[in-house]
Amino acid sequence: MTDLIAAPFAPTHQVTRLEDRFSTPELPEWRQGLGHLDQLLAIWEWRMAPTPWLILEPHAP
Repeated sequence: MTDLIAAPFAPTHQVTRLEDRFSTPELPEWRQGLGHLDQLLAIWEWRMAPTPWLILEPHAP
């Protein structure tokens, strides 16, 4: 499915695939004081399995 989504962008964009691995992103200062469960719930996207991300960067004109 990822290749199907990326294909239309390939002629005009550099497509980079990132595998979804759980890591704790840098949280805004106001969230750092939250408990661990609240921090997890703030960033969890409710996905049932690891999902890759696509980064699309336009080619230079």
